[in-house]
Amino acid sequence: MILWPEGANLVIRNTHHYTPSLNIYNRVKYLSTIWVRGPVLRIDMKASFYQIPLTERAARRLAFWAGDAISGAWYAFKRLPMGHTLSLEIMQIAMSTLMGDERFTALPESVKPFIVDTWLDDARIIASSPADLQRIGELIRERIHQCKATVG
Repeated sequence: MILWPEGANLVIRNTHHYTPSLNIYNRVKYLSTIWVRGPVLRIDMKASFYQIPLTERAARRLAFWAGDAISGAWYAFKRLPMGHTLSLEIMQIAMSTLMGDERFTALPESVKPFIVDTWLDDARIIASSPADLQRIGELIRERIHQCKATVG
């Protein structure tokens, strides 16, 4: 179910010449085919888009008009809408940050080295040893608990 009018995405792309800067559309087909030696932790966030609350300012920016000119009204979301042009990129950055992707967050040296692959609400963490994977897993669980997210 897409909770954002498709026409609004075209308006955003055409008016603002916006294209997502993260190449997230075709990564998922490659993740399962890549095999790397070492222990792996897979994480899937439940109802991911609905777990990201929007600030009042962000909600105003994602507001949309529904109905005709006479009986229509503006509507705003309280949570990240699925289907909006920006939602994929926002979700990708949020999940990457939560999983400790070094492009978006700094982590203690005690949990390095590890590899994080994220695709929207799915993540794969690869470490060189079970002990390293356990340390990064504990840190990620703590981060998930702090932001009150739910994983499956």
